Amino acid sequence: MGKYTVPIEMAVELTPVPSKQDAFTNAQPLWYPAGGFGVYGGSTVAQCLVAAQKTVPSDCIAHSLQCYFLRPADPKQPIEYHIKRTRDGKSFITRNIQASQDGGVISTATATFMRISGGANGVGKGGQLEHGRKMPTGLPLPDQVKMDGNGEDGPFEFRRAEILNRESL
Repeated sequence: MGKYTVPIEMAVELTPVPSKQDAFTNAQPLWYPAGGFGVYGGSTVAQCLVAAQKTVPSDCIAHSLQCYFLRPADPKQPIEYHIKRTRDGKSFITRNIQASQDGGVISTATATFMRISGGANGVGKGGQLEHGRKMPTGLPLPDQVKMDGNGEDGPFEFRRAEILNRESL
């Protein structure tokens, strides 16, 4: 695996597109599930976020991400991620990401980032994000859930968990 410590690092690695500012492309072959209609959408979303993250200062963390899929991506062709620097505010930064392939847009996304320096609201000690709801008790951690044996090889793991509180859905 070389320079990667976990498979997902390889799946989301991007490289700058030469001669294009704020444009990136996948550095590794795109992953798609067996029998799928195209590239796994989760990897496209993750790469949109990684591309946007490359255009913000290091004291910013991802705050929100909204993504729309417009058409399937061909796993045999690279995807280009073009970033528009929409707004750089004092507390929040916004980026629009357009993922395209072979001249056509396959997905669009908007990502916001929050500055953690200066003790912004919602950020606790050590830059850890504090959320309004506490994690439910009694849930196993992701690496403690048994695989059902029906998984596929690749950078993404699929694990099923029991729903403990259906009323909150």
